[in-house]
Amino acid sequence: MMHHNHKKLKFNNKGFSLVELLVVIAIMAIVIGGVITGVSVIVKGNVKKAGNNLYSELTGLRTQTLSVNAEWKLSLEKNGNKLSAVTYKSGAEHDRQDICTGYSVMFYDYETAGSAPAEYNLYDNTATFTYSKTNGRFQSIKVGENSIDVNKNLKGVIVLTKGSKTYTLTLWYNTGRITIDN
Repeated sequence: MMHHNHKKLKFNNKGFSLVELLVVIAIMAIVIGGVITGVSVIVKGNVKKAGNNLYSELTGLRTQTLSVNAEWKLSLEKNGNKLSAVTYKSGAEHDRQDICTGYSVMFYDYETAGSAPAEYNLYDNTATFTYSKTNGRFQSIKVGENSIDVNKNLKGVIVLTKGSKTYTLTLWYNTGRITIDN
């Protein structure tokens, strides 16, 4: 019979090796980078969705004004921490859409191309928009107690911001056109 002399192996289990720690740190960095990128993409998509909703409401108002014989206006109203677009037909509420929650929403009125704009926070002020039935241009814009001179001034800019993401709508007063700048 053969006898083997087995020596007991001693393991040193007092901690992690440097290689193990580096591998764990590298894995954590990859996971955190993916999470941050994912959240950024979601926020950007939400800002774009809110901007597109506002664009749709304003262009829908123009279409309704030109095609349906009634007095139409769109009001951007603060509802708690939400900004809602409310469409009125002949003075009665016709439709209400929540545009965004918790965003910074600013309106800038430019008299000329080189002038400094008048600035209004739409969470502090209700903004009301109407179009002309005859030519589809902006007929009136009122922000809070301030009436914007759409016959004299050049354009208005609405900027929606959440974090570092922004969505910009430019309202050209003389034509009624709305352009999107992202």
